[in-house]
Amino acid sequence: MNFETPSRISTGIPGTDTVLYGGFVSTFSYLIRGGRGTGKTTFGLHFLTAPQIDSETSLFITLSEPAEKIRRIGVAMGFDFSRVHILDLSPGPEFFGKIESYDIFAPAEVEREPHSASWKPCNKSSLDGFLSIP
Repeated sequence: MNFETPSRISTGIPGTDTVLYGGFVSTFSYLIRGGRGTGKTTFGLHFLTAPQIDSETSLFITLSEPAEKIRRIGVAMGFDFSRVHILDLSPGPEFFGKIESYDIFAPAEVEREPHSASWKPCNKSSLDGFLSIP
């Protein structure tokens, strides 16, 4: 049986790419897990901003921090957001004043087509704050 070497995609962190024999396997999904402040968001930003292809775009989906905060901190850390779209699904401040469930989408929204004129297919994505949802 002859197996091909899987194509890999850079994590954006040279040392991590070395440990992973060139980066992530491009057809796999990965879960980066850790406590608060361990670098999960920073890792995702490294991945999304690592140069791969000239026309490549990335999508950062945030479920816990507002987009403007992610962008502000990322820019201060030196990340280039020119090809990163941020989809902000974080709850607003009014959510935390009430005791209720956190539904990202209403049932009617799940089946409809994307309506944003700025929506574009992306080559890479990172979902942030998934495990911090109550």
